[in-house]
Amino acid sequence: MRQERGKRWSVRLGLVILTVLVVAFSGCLLQERSNMEEEGCPICPTNDEMLDFLANSTSVSDDIPLSDGFDPPVKPIDGKQWWLAQDFCVYNSKFRGYHLGEDWNWGKSGEDLGKPVYAVSNGKVRWAGNAGASWGGVVIIDHALPDGSRVTSMYAHLQNVIPAGTIVKRGDKIGEVGPTPKGSTGPHLHFEIRTDTSIGIGPGYGKSCKGWTDPSTFIASHRPPLRLVSAKIVWHCPYDPIMVYAFQPFVILLTFKNTGDIEWDFLARATIRSPAGKIVLDVWSSPLKVKPNELADWAEWLTINSSGKYYLEFSLWKDKQTLLEKSHKQISIQALEPFIVTGVVTYHPLIDCWTIEGDDGHSYHPINLSSEFKVNGLKVRFKGTKILGYEGCIFYYAWWECGEFLIRILEIHKILDLQWVFYSQRDAKWINDQLGTCRTTIGKAGCALTSAAMLLRAAGVTDVTPKTLNRWLTNHQGYLRGCEIIWERVADYDGAKGLEWVGTGSLTTPQDLKKMLDEGMLLIAFSRRFAQHWVVIRGYEGAGNQWSDFWYWDPYDLTPVRRKIGDGWVKGGAAIRIYCLK
Repeated sequence: MRQERGKRWSVRLGLVILTVLVVAFSGCLLQERSNMEEEGCPICPTNDEMLDFLANSTSVSDDIPLSDGFDPPVKPIDGKQWWLAQDFCVYNSKFRGYHLGEDWNWGKSGEDLGKPVYAVSNGKVRWAGNAGASWGGVVIIDHALPDGSRVTSMYAHLQNVIPAGTIVKRGDKIGEVGPTPKGSTGPHLHFEIRTDTSIGIGPGYGKSCKGWTDPSTFIASHRPPLRLVSAKIVWHCPYDPIMVYAFQPFVILLTFKNTGDIEWDFLARATIRSPAGKIVLDVWSSPLKVKPNELADWAEWLTINSSGKYYLEFSLWKDKQTLLEKSHKQISIQALEPFIVTGVVTYHPLIDCWTIEGDDGHSYHPINLSSEFKVNGLKVRFKGTKILGYEGCIFYYAWWECGEFLIRILEIHKILDLQWVFYSQRDAKWINDQLGTCRTTIGKAGCALTSAAMLLRAAGVTDVTPKTLNRWLTNHQGYLRGCEIIWERVADYDGAKGLEWVGTGSLTTPQDLKKMLDEGMLLIAFSRRFAQHWVVIRGYEGAGNQWSDFWYWDPYDLTPVRRKIGDGWVKGGAAIRIYCLK
């Protein structure tokens, strides 16, 4: 009984002591607010706000992460976007006190609403929340410095703030600039650095700046240590002068080492210049993330689009404006023109090897001959390049007895076994024959008929002549208005063999004409030699990239003459009639 009475007195005594302390502390708060009002403070917290701060703040504990330097609370500080609206410790006559922090604005009035605000350094959020209409959202962070001292950073007039107790790193977002605070002209960030870590929310203005320090000056003197970004070229390929072929890809390779003390996204670059120094190819890598002391490789396929001499240079970059290192020498590159050869595909069973025995007397061993062309005895035309031991940095090993030259095929086409025979419309055997049912003759107007007969003969129809074809077309509705040839009917002369009608077209470009001939098309073209005249396109010489490379037979000639397209009679844009083999 006596023990229970003692416990009750102990509880009553504790309550009395707690009440006395609260009343005393409230008096202190009232006195502190009275002092603030004397200073003219427009944004001082109420007693309830001060008590709320004490109730919700975390203690200054030992689990505060060590600071590795300080950054500004907003980005970027360039005087154009974020700018200082009110400096530290400047006397404000309106509020009858010294400004205890810095006010930062972004852009024009009101444009900074919602802009992010960042922790200036590593630390722990002591208090965060709404501190009333004048302060708005407030965040207070404790920071531990390497020398053992501590400071506090304070951010006010915010919204969407992070919670108290959060461990933050330098640059972490802690909130956003909030709406216009009471007594102000617009949204802004109020920011303080305090050397007196016992200060609560704070008054904003005071009789002196003791306990506070200039935020910008403090940050400038506590910037993070500069970290070295550095890299060195270890090896590159090619290293010595090389020979490549124009229009054919070749590989380059660059190996480098991160010689700095931080991980970085490096950029590698390969530049090809003409002897005059003009850049003809400039290739950048994507960002290459490399840790300190580690190696990285960058490989790329390059193509030079014209023959000639060039120079290759490698370089490493921190970013596209900051060069770290160049290769010690420029590598000479000789770009050769691809060559064109006709020949016969040949299989060598003893060594299981395919070659193309060229009409030029050389034997070629292609490394990329596709299966559809692996037909023994097949005649082909190909554009290719010789492989001189390696292409760029890729080495090839081959049985050199399988062909005189190791080659890469760029283009290849089958050569049709056409049986070309020249016919002249003025041949004595049919010069005076009536053309269809018109009052004219083959010798005068049979150019289309004679050209069609030459195509049928090339397709292997051995019994066709202008005379026999004329008779067949007349008897099988092959003419319009008596003697205008119906091109589709020509393909029916040989039944299931010979020609197949494709359609009409025009001579658009030399490249398109070359492609049609390579694909086995047989063509009759319009000529301006006479008002209505047709000729047979026979083929091309050389690369087939200009009109003068192509030649044709004219049925009005008495003997076969190799006439060139572009001679004034057959020009680019001329109409054509297109057939292929069945």
